[in-house]
This record gives sequence, C-alpha cells and structure tokens, in this order.
Amino acid sequence: MTHVRSDLELAFMSQGQLFRDDDGATIAVRVEPLGELELAGVAIGDPLASELQTATPPTGTIAGRGRVELALARAEDGVEQVAAARVVLAETPVARWVEVEGGVFGVDAGMAAFASAGAITGLATEAVAEELLGLLDKHDRGGWTWARVEVEGHSVVVFSSGHGDGIYASYWGLDGEGRAVALAIDFGLLIGRVFERFVVPRPNRRGRVDAPALAARGVTLRVPWLAPRWLEIHGARLPAEHRVYVRLTSPGEAADRWIRHHFTGQDRRVFRIDLREVPAEAALAVRIVTGLRPLSLA
Repeated sequence: MTHVRSDLELAFMSQGQLFRDDDGATIAVRVEPLGELELAGVAIGDPLASELQTATPPTGTIAGRGRVELALARAEDGVEQVAAARVVLAETPVARWVEVEGGVFGVDAGMAAFASAGAITGLATEAVAEELLGLLDKHDRGGWTWARVEVEGHSVVVFSSGHGDGIYASYWGLDGEGRAVALAIDFGLLIGRVFERFVVPRPNRRGRVDAPALAARGVTLRVPWLAPRWLEIHGARLPAEHRVYVRLTSPGEAADRWIRHHFTGQDRRVFRIDLREVPAEAALAVRIVTGLRPLSLA
C-alpha cells in the first residue's frame, strides 16, 4: 500500500515554510536540529511500546554519521508539534522519496526513534526506559519533546510522534543514482484532505433538511422532532473510504470554523452537532472527503 506523503523537501527547507491547511489557516514549519547519530545499520519505531524494526535501503548499507532533524509545525494557536523527522545520511540532494519496505509502524507511547541497529535489544530494558522517560520529561517543549541515549554503545534519538499514537510511514530519500541519502518518518501533520464542499443554511425547523446535492451523494441532514437542539448527519451511504464532517461559515469570513462533532457509534460518518453552537448568521459547510493530499504552501 502506498501512503500519501507530506512534501518532505519543503518541510525541511532550512529557512522554514508556511503551509495552508484545509480551513485556510497557516502552519509555520521550521527545522530543529538534534545533532548527529552514529549508525551501523538503522532502526525505526516506537522505543517505549514495541521493538524497533530495521530499515534496509534499496541498495548498499547504512554506516557512519547521520544528522537528525525535526520539522516542527506551529499552528495559529502557537503550539508546535513534530510534523516529520529525518536523518540525513549524505550531503547529496534527494532526487526522489520511496516508501521503506516494511517501514510502516505503530506508535502506542507517543514517541518514535532513529537508532543504530545494534540498540534494538538493549532498548527493551527497564533501566533504559526509565532513563528515556526522565530525559523526555527534562526536554519537554510543550507540544513535543526529545531525548538521546546510548544503549550498549549504540546511539538512539527519540522524539514525539506528531499528534501522538498512530500508524506512520517512513521513506528513503534517494539521490540520482538510487543511493539512500536520507531516511524520514512522516507524522501526517502536513497532509490535507481532498473534499467536496456543500453550503447549507442553518436549519430553522424540525425534520429533514432540504439539501438535494448532499442527498445525491449519500448524505442526509435531519433535526429530530423530539430533540430540536440537534442536527443529525447521516453519511453511512457514502463509500467506506469516504468521510463527512461539518464546519461553520459566515459572510465575510475567508476560513471555515470548527464545530464539535458528537459521535454515538463506531461509524464516524454518522454524528450530530448542537445547533445551539451555530450562530444565527452562520451556515453549515458540509465536506465530503474523498482522499488525501500534501498541503501546499500558503
């Protein structure tokens, strides 16, 4: 399976970049260096909740020093999180990125790592875990943290994994001759949605909301007769890989605004919103998500 990848070249531009998210807000990205890592083979994964896995390049082997960097994304609320991490293996431009074979891994402790392959076994000890936790607490920056440890003579650099737990993909940066010159982990903060947007006036009566364009796509809106504070959104007829969600839009505002979604079951395409949280002058911007895309520059 090929995953949608952030634009890693833009994310790691040294002067920083401004990206635009799905709602029109800007995300400022800067590069944070974490120093060098001595490598004899390379491993990636969650160092606290599972065993790291080795990453094998398409050609050659990994040995020598690598430079570890984080791409930090700052939203308009000022909080920074790790959008991507990479280890630079050679000062040669990346010609293309390819997904690491078997390089998709799960995170259950909110952390990921680059490590020399020889550190895999030694990481699975209580003493190392306690040392890591202490360093992560010491280096806490609010939205992210990091740590460096030596395990039986092998280097490990640990850092926060984007929004936290999840499934993440890794990529080899290859030069023009196909040699691995970088290894990156993408945490998805610079991935946006491909969606259709439908504007529906705020309902002012009970019953089914007249929205034929949405109904034709498999989404219905309804204000229950016995619970008129709620607007129910039913998108279960959408294809399984599609999603639906709602934002608020008002005259004179360039960006849509977030509103709380209340879920009552496992199907995330069925939910409701509280109409008391929708101002009288606002309308509903209903989005049907059909895919993912890398965010573009602002």
